[in-house]
Amino acid sequence: MNRRGPARPAAVALLIATLALVAFAAGAPPASAHAVLLGSSPTDGEVLTERPGEVVLRFNEPVDLPPGAIVVLDPAEARWDEGAPGRVDDDRRTARVALGDLPAGTYLVSWQVISADGHPLRGSFTFRYDPPAPEPEPEPEPEPAPPAGDPGAPATGLDDPAIELDDDALAALEARARAGADTSVGVLAGLSRFAVYAGTLLLVGSVAFLVALWPAGRAARRSWHLVWGAWAATVAGSIGIVAMNGPAMVAGGLSDVLDVELLRATLETRSGSFWGARLLLLVLAAPLLHTLQARDPQDDLPLWWWGVATAVGAGLLAVPALSGHAVSGRWVRLAVPADIVHLGAAAVWLGGLTLLGAVALRVERGDEARALLVRFSTLATWCIAAVVATGAFQSWRQVGSLDGLTSTAYGRLLLAKLAVFAGVLAVAAYNNRRVRRLAPAAPRREPLPVSAAPAGSAAASTPGEEAVRRAAWLEVGLAVGVLAVTAALVNAVPARAEAALPVERTLRAEEVVVDLVVIPARTGVNELHFYALEPRGGPLDVEALTATIDLPAEGLGPLDVPISPIPLGPGHYMARAAEIPEAGTWRLEVTVELRTGEVVRLRTDLPVRR
Repeated sequence: MNRRGPARPAAVALLIATLALVAFAAGAPPASAHAVLLGSSPTDGEVLTERPGEVVLRFNEPVDLPPGAIVVLDPAEARWDEGAPGRVDDDRRTARVALGDLPAGTYLVSWQVISADGHPLRGSFTFRYDPPAPEPEPEPEPEPAPPAGDPGAPATGLDDPAIELDDDALAALEARARAGADTSVGVLAGLSRFAVYAGTLLLVGSVAFLVALWPAGRAARRSWHLVWGAWAATVAGSIGIVAMNGPAMVAGGLSDVLDVELLRATLETRSGSFWGARLLLLVLAAPLLHTLQARDPQDDLPLWWWGVATAVGAGLLAVPALSGHAVSGRWVRLAVPADIVHLGAAAVWLGGLTLLGAVALRVERGDEARALLVRFSTLATWCIAAVVATGAFQSWRQVGSLDGLTSTAYGRLLLAKLAVFAGVLAVAAYNNRRVRRLAPAAPRREPLPVSAAPAGSAAASTPGEEAVRRAAWLEVGLAVGVLAVTAALVNAVPARAEAALPVERTLRAEEVVVDLVVIPARTGVNELHFYALEPRGGPLDVEALTATIDLPAEGLGPLDVPISPIPLGPGHYMARAAEIPEAGTWRLEVTVELRTGEVVRLRTDLPVRR
């Protein structure tokens, strides 16, 4: 019987699938790591004397717009946005929504979008519409002014108490706008991600093990309990991710899972389309698994099975890469293939290890068991090397600095993952040494014969084989911990992306509050925005606003910040090209000259990155 027949078609199918994935990844458009709001119209805190007809947001990368991407509320929680959100000139880096016939007052803009790597992002800001009071028409005999609040009273801007800013109500609205989805949504989404990662690795790895290393295992019922369980977990997790993403997009609760429009909007996003494709791949995988299970282990698999199975397996590994952090940041065309290799190597290693410990070492005995251990150990060593190499590349790409490991949530999660992974490697090294001592002369190249043990039967193990099996389970247990941290890591903002976010500070005094935004807060040219506000909120028109920076640790400064003397709006001053020469914690001093002639100085620390 020809037992080496499948090798050639398998190699051809793998080569074709690899080339297709590389070509697909090469065409993937690069995107910045998480979207950043670059600007808006109206701007935060702006006072408008003309009624705005729309709200426009501009981002640094293309974003998807879920239902209710931009909501405009007054302090009474009445909505003033009209129609569905859209784009400006079909530019996917923009979002806009039309406004109704706004009365004078203060409004909250709450926005939420989906970045290229599938993460929901949200924020909020306020603006004020303060139309000038109309000049009264000359009359022979002026009539007494109607009582305040009378419908017939002429518009007098924000001096009317009926439309004064309700600070407490607006603060509560803004807090809700910035809040995330219901806690239960986040928990279920995290569990779904874990199920998808664990299920995919076990499904792909166990099938590869049964096809390439241990064909005899296809006759064991326990093998198929594991395979079909992995398939079911991946299906359930995939459905959970799609179902939970809608409520996460709109900061909703579990009741929003049943919203058909929200589900449709999820599947229309870039990430949602890949999640839907994964479900289709899992449907295709079912008859492939049935064919593999029903076929006699001694018979060669048909060529079509190798081609379709390789494509489906590669597709399942590609979905997390194409809908996650690999498509954001630098070097996307290298990152996507590296992520696919990372997941594929982890699947062959950990999925095979699980099947080895749960089934193979319970069924096989003697020379066959030892030969299987040696063959798998050799393959696992190469897989571990691939996991380490690609993981190091992705970590460096997403973190970028040692400081990012400790100063960001992403970095701290990555350190936790590395710590658990180090334990996995230690157990793997121990297992590898025991296997080498167990079978120093075991055959490595010859194909394994079909086991004579009855399907699903447990064979007696030697003490050495039993020790290897126990260590394999410890290795699997630690790997589950790695997957749990990974499920949280994929939902965190990469450290390099977090470092690219603008730095915001609020400086407070009894007479004035100054909001500061520094973009990008890195060495070189920066853009600084200063918003002078009244202590209870709202823009404050000041006589002048200047600022200096100095770096005491290096003895630099004070340096004048080149702020334009002409404000962009009431209380809004900008330095368009402020040069910051060194990284470090700078000290910034803002001097505000009020209309009363009083001068107020405020200070804050300003972290500047390289």
